[in-house]
Amino acid sequence: MKSRTLVLLVSLAFAAPALAQPKDAGEAAYQAGRKAYDLREWDKAIEEFKQAYRIRSDAASLFNIAQSYRLKGDCGEALGFYKTYKRNFPTAQNISAVDQFITEMETCAKEQATKQPPPPAAPPQTKPEQEPIETAELRPPPPARDSGKGKRTAGIVMGVAGVALVGTGFAFGMSAKGKADDITSGGDPSNPPEFDGALEDSGKRADLLAKISWSVGGAAVVGGVVLYMLGRSASSSELAIAPTTGGATFAWRAEF
Repeated sequence: MKSRTLVLLVSLAFAAPALAQPKDAGEAAYQAGRKAYDLREWDKAIEEFKQAYRIRSDAASLFNIAQSYRLKGDCGEALGFYKTYKRNFPTAQNISAVDQFITEMETCAKEQATKQPPPPAAPPQTKPEQEPIETAELRPPPPARDSGKGKRTAGIVMGVAGVALVGTGFAFGMSAKGKADDITSGGDPSNPPEFDGALEDSGKRADLLAKISWSVGGAAVVGGVVLYMLGRSASSSELAIAPTTGGATFAWRAEF
């Protein structure tokens, strides 16, 4: 008799934790749902409250499932769980509030049902990529280099200077002639003037300067003309080299 009693007590001792575990699991799920509810994590709260209701089928878990769906904005699911709550717990103290929620959710569910979801936006039509068209940039040809410009300019300057020197030579020549006339009194031998050495030296010097001016001025004019013509020929000349048996033949052509 003692052995049977001992076995029975041992069996009850091992069975007690097993019976207490579902109650603890339901409470743990309910508290997890409360925490997610406070954090406004509605999907998580719904999942935990449903787990708690599966374990212990209590009114609080079922009501909180309906509340979570309502706050989430799913009026159809909230309406169904409010009706289930009223059917399973008709004598609950908050039945009047549940009736009000049912009325609100019926209106909300109808409005949500009539609202058609907007059609999906059509993908933007993109134009096929066009290969870039490469256009050659038309640029004016570079101006031809005038290699004879410097010579022409130097020729003009030299020619002008030569003309000026020639004119100066004429001035000195006229001065020398005038002084010579003064010495000879206009060429009248019957009335010879007194000898004036300074006047004679001045006349000779003017005559010398006139000759120098004519010579240098004339050379400058000739040199200026030559330089100018060379400058023109440099811009429009052609040089050709043709090989021959004994060497080569050079041909030069210039336009004047």
